[in-house]
Amino acid sequence: MVNIGMAKNKEIKKPELAKMAEYLRAEHLKLICSSGYDMRTDKAFADYLGIKADRLSMYMNAEEGPAIKNAAKIAKKLGPEILSILGYSDMADLVEGQS
Repeated sequence: MVNIGMAKNKEIKKPELAKMAEYLRAEHLKLICSSGYDMRTDKAFADYLGIKADRLSMYMNAEEGPAIKNAAKIAKKLGPEILSILGYSDMADLVEGQS
């Protein structure tokens, strides 16, 4: 089995950053609608995802992409689509298999 900690990070290009940011904003909005006030802040969303709020802000503003470790954390909560967007598709099975 592949260890996420051993996986290589990739340089993520601007089109993928923009798509990732759009995806994260859409997923955040879905959570706000389904959970109400609990998910309204970016900090609450970051806490839910298990990442730092300043990092999430950078991702949602398409300033930088997550390292594989944070991408895996996001995928565990939101599903493997984020891995596909970022070009980490080969890691999707690994993330889905973790609990």
